[in-house]
Amino acid sequence: MPKTFYDGVELYARTEFKYQDFVAEVDALAKLSGYPFEKIFFYNFMYEFSTFHACTAFLVRNQDGTVMHGRNLDFEMWELLSKLLVTIDYYKDGKLLYTSDSVAASVFTLTGIRHGAFSLNVDTRYAKSLT
Repeated sequence: MPKTFYDGVELYARTEFKYQDFVAEVDALAKLSGYPFEKIFFYNFMYEFSTFHACTAFLVRNQDGTVMHGRNLDFEMWELLSKLLVTIDYYKDGKLLYTSDSVAASVFTLTGIRHGAFSLNVDTRYAKSLT
């Protein structure tokens, strides 16, 4: 895509797009990863546009090789659940084993990280059409 296209994407995102919380999340990811805001926004927007309801995650490797994994809460009731999110660190013998994001008082984990090894997350995707 030409640079002018992505310039337009960024202008739209920052001035017209209704969900500025989403824009702020993409902006933070762009700053952390070093990847251009307008490309991250465009890829996420097109992915979301292709479905009715969904959860999504991102995986980015920045220039120094650091891998970042994150997720968003773009599903029904997210406004309520986001206020109940907690980050839990699990230790054994004083050593951090893994970290998870969960909804307070729930028995499930939305996102988990075994530091230096792997990460995982739970996503849901509903297709517009099965045909």
